[in-house]
Amino acid sequence: MLKCTASQWVISVAPKSLVYQYDVDMVFGRPELLDVEDAKGVKKLTKSNDDQHKKLCRHVLKNLEAMDGITYVYDERSIMWTNKPLKQDINLTKSQPDLDDFLKVMLKDSEAVLRVLISRTKTIDLSKLPTSVVSKNNEDRTWRTVCEMIFSEYPITRANNQFISIGAGQLFENAFTQFDRGFIYRDGNRKGVQIVKNANNPQLCLSLDFCRKIFFPANVSFLELVQNFMGNCGNYKEAEALFKKIKLCPIYNRARILTFKKFSDKSIRQLKLNDGTPLEAYYRTTLNAPLRNLDERAANMSNGHGDFPLELLQVLPNQPVPIVRMPDILKERALELNRLKPHERFALIQKQFQQLDLNNPVTAAFGIQVNPNMIQGEFQRLPSMRMRVGVGNTVESNDQGAFRFDRNLYYKPAGFDKLIVFATRYESQKSLECANAIVAAATSKGMQMPKPTFKEFNTSSQRLSDWLTAMNEYKGTKTCVLIIDKNPESHPIVKLAEARTGVQTQHLQSDTAFKVARGRPATLENIVHKLNIKAGGINHVVEFGPSLKTIKLAETLIISMDVSHPTGDDYKGSTDEPSIVGLVGNYLADPNEFAGIFFFQAPRQEFVDQTSLQINVKKMLEKAKKHRSIKNVILIRDAVSEGQYAQVLDDELASIEQSTLDVSIKAKIIGILVTKDGNTRHFNVANGQTSSMPPRSFVTFGSRFGFKQFFMTAHRSFAGTAKSVMITVIRDDIGLSIGEVQTFLLGLTHMHQIVAAPVSIPAPLYQADVLAGRGQKLFRALKKYGEREIPQNDDGIDYNQLSNFLNFNNGNLPMTRYTA
Repeated sequence: MLKCTASQWVISVAPKSLVYQYDVDMVFGRPELLDVEDAKGVKKLTKSNDDQHKKLCRHVLKNLEAMDGITYVYDERSIMWTNKPLKQDINLTKSQPDLDDFLKVMLKDSEAVLRVLISRTKTIDLSKLPTSVVSKNNEDRTWRTVCEMIFSEYPITRANNQFISIGAGQLFENAFTQFDRGFIYRDGNRKGVQIVKNANNPQLCLSLDFCRKIFFPANVSFLELVQNFMGNCGNYKEAEALFKKIKLCPIYNRARILTFKKFSDKSIRQLKLNDGTPLEAYYRTTLNAPLRNLDERAANMSNGHGDFPLELLQVLPNQPVPIVRMPDILKERALELNRLKPHERFALIQKQFQQLDLNNPVTAAFGIQVNPNMIQGEFQRLPSMRMRVGVGNTVESNDQGAFRFDRNLYYKPAGFDKLIVFATRYESQKSLECANAIVAAATSKGMQMPKPTFKEFNTSSQRLSDWLTAMNEYKGTKTCVLIIDKNPESHPIVKLAEARTGVQTQHLQSDTAFKVARGRPATLENIVHKLNIKAGGINHVVEFGPSLKTIKLAETLIISMDVSHPTGDDYKGSTDEPSIVGLVGNYLADPNEFAGIFFFQAPRQEFVDQTSLQINVKKMLEKAKKHRSIKNVILIRDAVSEGQYAQVLDDELASIEQSTLDVSIKAKIIGILVTKDGNTRHFNVANGQTSSMPPRSFVTFGSRFGFKQFFMTAHRSFAGTAKSVMITVIRDDIGLSIGEVQTFLLGLTHMHQIVAAPVSIPAPLYQADVLAGRGQKLFRALKKYGEREIPQNDDGIDYNQLSNFLNFNNGNLPMTRYTA
């Protein structure tokens, strides 16, 4: 019997635990302007999201007499829940001179007033879960949200060992450890509340995972922080990217919150006001703030005019460093902090749970108690998978999921008519040695490959026209251009030229090519795997055998979809960069072969544009039905939170169903959601020790009530702890058993083709993610190398034309997986 532990804890609620919701509104300003939209000088305190305003709002609430004897939980903005009803709604106005000393420092206008409005909006019984809470359509998340707020309140407000909240159920310890280049890191957790199955009944359950996060140090000089980050290199461009949107306050006016935008072009010694007064003189005489670092640059703000000396700015507390903006070396070190061995992660999760002290006066006041033990249950391991390779041979994966081709041919070998090597004259010999090694290895796998031809080319060129001219020579032919160079910045322009010409490329760094030429079998095999896929071949297929009783690949169009959003300020804030949808399907002649397309849509649009989705799904259906009869369409979708299930059902799956009808196909629809970033971790305790879940593991306990849901660990983790992905079947017109869904998805994880082992998610979904990422990189490259070519309409970017312009096949479905 195989047993595992999940980082989930059962929540008990006392009968008749009534809780009361209140809207909170706090505004500071001149009385006549309080209700004027966007009035100058009016501060809408509960609409702000910075740490300083949150503390101010909590301070106001804490000191209201009407709250005496009431236990409440507060999101530090506009929502409060109480364990007892207030005697009446609150409508309070206080003039600035009557405020306490803390508020006077923060709210300085002596002619303004602070208005506090608190009004009751809802009452619920936490002990009774209505049907709407467990509904597949339009789930009412109120019960879960209240519980999440209750669990956060005590840790962030208690007198000792406080945590800090940075939103979305993330709590971090106040204690910190020095990291690198002036930054710090904190231990913390990501938590949430689910409604899981418990003896066929709905059960509230807490899930929690440990995480470490990098923060800007609090209350330090911005100058000191910038200097520590840059060191002796003085890379202002790198620093500007990292510090963009950091919150600062001037030490001469701590109530003012500034948002950093960029550094000035000149030093303080050179900067002057509009009237010609030197900036240094202004600060010395007007603000009585003499400056010592005159050769440093100043800061420009997105919400303040002028130049601000770095030495007079202080970093506000509790600001995470966006990992997407970190330099690569720093980013890797930050990621390494969270690569923990299973026993380490398990112990740290337990430590976080204990430090949170979730059975406390606040939870007790709301009638909530958490079982102190993680839940345990059985898990299942499916048999090892077999792969079909060339000439009807099969190979079996080992216990860890890996398999070897050895001397076997590819299942479907392909090839190119021309192999052109782009490199400088200096690297010609090494490049041709590498190309010849590739051709020899490819031929041994059954591929048809020509003798490579060398073409001298300046691979350091940053002019798109140079690349287009060189590659257009091979347009319309079955050619692969092998590009070998030392330039770490050339990859985006290479792939942009590939997209614009339709000529496939394989890009290698010079040191990689040298290793291949001198004998690096694993690297060489990886390159050959990619080339066969790009050429339209199939390296191996999964031998499902009788395991799939209902799903027949030859009768099924499998569509995988993922969305890539522009990063911006940790995926927040305004941006003109569109979101990109990657769409992959097995629409080609062999149902084991997957290819796809991407399309652009409005920035950070939560759901897929239905018109673009229907257009491209119909293309896939039309293509697929030329080769076989389609009876089932399966959507495998990523990047969907539980609150968005209904939207996928009502919009995306409905659009796919309509697409089938539009092309005269009456197909049964299955919708499967894959969640990679949940808070639940699973640990194998079958052998008496804490270890990662082994490959091919499936867990059904702790899954959501009312859904066909389970957790899958398909792969072996080589670094850290293997993370299960959550699988949810939200629509099933066929009536598949959980066992068949598990076998089907596990088989798909073995179809990556580039690596001879399973990946963590179904390979077509992995491809969709890669395609969406490719679209993002191509847009950024086009903006850098040919911004004037970005198609526009009256509303801005023409997303449809942009999609056609940057896709490999000009908006038509590609006939191979060119992103391999």
